[in-house]
Amino acid sequence: LVCCCVVSLDSLQAEILRLKATAVVNTSVVRLGDIADVLHADPEQITRMQGMILQPAPPQGRTQVITISQIRGRLQALGVDLSQLELTGRSQVQVTSKEVNQEPQQQAVTTQQDQQQAEQKVQQALTDWVRSSYPNSKQFSLSVRLPRDHVQQVLDNRADMFRFAGLDQLVETEQAVGMKLIDAQGESHEIRIICQLKRIPEILAAKYTLNKV
Repeated sequence: LVCCCVVSLDSLQAEILRLKATAVVNTSVVRLGDIADVLHADPEQITRMQGMILQPAPPQGRTQVITISQIRGRLQALGVDLSQLELTGRSQVQVTSKEVNQEPQQQAVTTQQDQQQAEQKVQQALTDWVRSSYPNSKQFSLSVRLPRDHVQQVLDNRADMFRFAGLDQLVETEQAVGMKLIDAQGESHEIRIICQLKRIPEILAAKYTLNKV
């Protein structure tokens, strides 16, 4: 194990990047979040750093080694201030690309369970986004309808990479909301979802809160 620490004198607590010993990826690129845990940073910074692309992934079923010096060089090229970053853990990470079984290509069939899982995933992400974007919002419930042809795309993406736009929090009827997805290549794609925001009366909200205690 090695610990490479470069911290500026005026920083009381540096962000920590703890490198893993091994990592398995199933996309065409290796991201920082695949090979390391980001600690002592705010949620927005953690999300940004986890999504940083380090290099192409190895061929399917193959393994390659990424050294700590390669990681530092790539982060520096991406504009990361290394004086504010402490690297701990392993001196290198073995990255393996998950091997995909070669089977006759068939069009994926979206099941009702897939639809429900995808809609629940979007619903939770959108709920978290509303609470973060509108901290003074009162109690509310949220329902989501997702186009069937986008179900697999949603299931294949990380919920913390979803971005939303166009939500009118004052409207309680169904409305279309834009949702951006980041694919394996770091490309952004926007889809449209249908959601409905309903406010919970304060009396019911208080009763619900008491029942949970």
